Amino acid sequence: GVSLEEVAAATALVTRQGSPTSFVMRGLRAAMVALVKPTEDMQQLINQVADANKNMENATGGAMLKALGLQGSLEALLEAAGGSKDALTAAGLQAESLAVVFGMTGEKAAQFRDFLEDITDGAGATDAAFEKMEKSMARQLERLGSEFREFKMQMGESLAPAVGIVVAIFREFL
Repeated sequence: GVSLEEVAAATALVTRQGSPTSFVMRGLRAAMVALVKPTEDMQQLINQVADANKNMENATGGAMLKALGLQGSLEALLEAAGGSKDALTAAGLQAESLAVVFGMTGEKAAQFRDFLEDITDGAGATDAAFEKMEKSMARQLERLGSEFREFKMQMGESLAPAVGIVVAIFREFL
């Protein structure tokens, strides 16, 4: 339920706040694991979120991520915990995860959405440009040339033993 774009937006936002990338990535991973394999306290928070959100199929972290996305899930957890860092720690979130949670919720939620929109729009523009490039005549010729070079290499490998024999025979006559 977590897209690559969400992970990229979260990483960009929280690293911009001063956390090293490796710290943010560990925090994201740990937060997602805490949701998918919840402690008893985390499950209670997930249950509260599920009770308040009818879009969730069931009271699991995976269902929450699917229904609310990464940022929405963290925002909902923070709300269910009453904004308490201690409650989130008791639910199994550690320092890295807490930095991520507080780095993309509350006041930072709008920034996260802006980052996500920029990444999503950029990815769409890149896909469209690539598709247009793939259809151009020059690109088609380039691909044909590449396939022909590959064919020549395969033929060369197949014919190398025979060419070696022919060269050896010609050497005998010279």
